Amino acid sequence: MELTRILDNLKDADGNLANGRLVIECPNFIAADGAAVATSVIAIPITNGAVDFLLAPTAGSSPAVKYTVTYFLKNTAKYEETWTVPAIGPITIAQARGF
Repeated sequence: MELTRILDNLKDADGNLANGRLVIECPNFIAADGAAVATSVIAIPITNGAVDFLLAPTAGSSPAVKYTVTYFLKNTAKYEETWTVPAIGPITIAQARGF
């Protein structure tokens, strides 16, 4: 399976480049290409706003799943959102939110 690159710069609540981490939870699923993806939790460090990592695409998965992403940023309250990841990339976090 080809992974999708997530490439972006994040800012905190004050508008500064973010520092902290993302915690990404993934349920098990079968990707659109038939590859099995196991349940996992990964932590992605954020330094000076930069994020650059790979995720298995969830678009077209069986069952239909989304990643649950929790943000732990300095100077910002913890928050959570869900992402759908296409099989093409790189994409930004805004694209993962809206896909």
